[in-house]
Amino acid sequence: MDILHKLRLLFWTLVTLLWGITMFQFYSNDLPFKDNNFFGPLIKRFTPKKEKKVIIIKPKPEEETPPAPAPDVATVAPRTGIGQPITTVPRVLVPEETGVPDVSTRKERVLRGQAEPNKHFQAPAPPPGFSVRETEHFLLYIQSGIAQSAGELEQASEGLHKRLMNSLSVYTADENQKVLIYLYADSASYTAATGRPEWSAATSSKSKRSIYTVQGPDTMNLLAHELTHIYFDSFFDAGSPSPLWLSEGMAILAQTEETGFAPAWIEDGDAQIRRGKFFPLAEITEYDNFDGMDSAQIKLWYAQSFSLVRFLRDEINRTDNFYAFCKNLKNGVPVAQSLYRAYGLPFNSLKHLEYAWKESVARAAPSAKKAQTEDRTQTENQL
Repeated sequence: MDILHKLRLLFWTLVTLLWGITMFQFYSNDLPFKDNNFFGPLIKRFTPKKEKKVIIIKPKPEEETPPAPAPDVATVAPRTGIGQPITTVPRVLVPEETGVPDVSTRKERVLRGQAEPNKHFQAPAPPPGFSVRETEHFLLYIQSGIAQSAGELEQASEGLHKRLMNSLSVYTADENQKVLIYLYADSASYTAATGRPEWSAATSSKSKRSIYTVQGPDTMNLLAHELTHIYFDSFFDAGSPSPLWLSEGMAILAQTEETGFAPAWIEDGDAQIRRGKFFPLAEITEYDNFDGMDSAQIKLWYAQSFSLVRFLRDEINRTDNFYAFCKNLKNGVPVAQSLYRAYGLPFNSLKHLEYAWKESVARAAPSAKKAQTEDRTQTENQL
């Protein structure tokens, strides 16, 4: 064999070796024998080490959700126009009421309409000064003094339910179990009844399937947020509750779809992400509370959760990938493995998802801004 053939053999051997090392590092997290006594040390030796940031996570109560981004001082006053920024409102821990079953232990039903009404359900008596109106899917507790007619509220709530079911029906196991909606005439009554801060305008309790909100121009937008928490979160079992980033991301996505455009702090979050300021996905998917985070960090966390869920559900969801992803999480599969099993390559790790998601945010910047401007101009012209 002459020198030329030897050089060729050496060259292709090196190419094959480099390709093998690259593929080995790419798939190392998914290899079934990575914990094997023989292969395990080899994988650890040739896999690049990553610095791990220790995050202390407190157990998440079933009902209580950390506060959503507090609005700026300029936006605390009640809003009276259409098309103004939405303040995302958190859920709150409300004392349990007897007679209202907890839906987290009920059998999962994927197909819409498969759930049967709860024959043992006992609707709580209305508080003093409230009247009760029943619709197909809701019990509306309406405080006296609300200007909007009960008939309009019934029609609006059922219309909202129908729109939400277009995307959430496969996750809703108890669609036929009514949701209780308490509509307060003013913020003072709402704050006194729920104990929420003055800037809050809505809150909900999943186990009681109850929502508390102030009636006003943003009522349906806020109900879209809180109903998504109840409908989507009921898909997950008590032992594997919906991750906080996924639950809030879905709720904000439903809220923005109801209004037609995203609030201002979502745009600010996207701008920060494009500048390279964001939470690594390995961290944001682990957060269960906001201890030690200031208002700006919390707003960024919410904006990033919304952006990530929108990317997973709308941009790379080819058939039922997003549902499969949620199903894996429901079954207790870790986030990275749930992602790979649902979406396949190249999303075999959170790092690869992070790269694709950031590229999507960067590409969408000009078109998103243009669409926002057109929507707002159209809304102003209608007014």
